Amino acid sequence: MKDPRTQRLSHSAVTGGKTHGPPPVEPIPPPEPHGEEEQTEEEEDADDEGHGAPLQLMAEFLRAVMDGDFQLASKLCQMILIYEPENPEARQFLPLIQEKLLEGESTSHF
Repeated sequence: MKDPRTQRLSHSAVTGGKTHGPPPVEPIPPPEPHGEEEQTEEEEDADDEGHGAPLQLMAEFLRAVMDGDFQLASKLCQMILIYEPENPEARQFLPLIQEKLLEGESTSHF
């Protein structure tokens, strides 16, 4: 008969068995764009221009209104409406700007 201590050692060596590590991990591929590739900022600006008034035009319009340059604001507002006939801000501002221009003309005659 074998010594139980020796048997226990060999049994524990067998039960521990071969150490298994986690299975190899494959890198996850980056998500593929759905028909849209990344665009540069310039390309995005060019795309925006096709869908509405250029942002620079909108910014100049707002600056003219804030500065009280209603003559320029009126022209810029009309240009915005050429790009976007349904632009709510331009549609609301235009009559107000024209009213300010009329007020300015009536006070300059006195």
